[in-house]
Amino acid sequence: MEVYSRTGDQNYLDILAGHIEELFEVAEPDIVFIQAGCDKISVDPLRSLQISREGITKSDAMAIAPCM
Repeated sequence: MEVYSRTGDQNYLDILAGHIEELFEVAEPDIVFIQAGCDKISVDPLRSLQISREGITKSDAMAIAPCM
């Protein structure tokens, strides 16, 4: 799984969706932390990705959903 510099919402979310279920199955986590500041939002001056606020909201929801 690779995410390249300047990756946008759709590609990022597709990659996440393709791996999140397997990640939870393999890791079987008891606790999950979300790294909320990882330079992926498009307005961050240190960014390498081009993820919108809506894309971040969607990716956070995808990471939280298996915990419910």
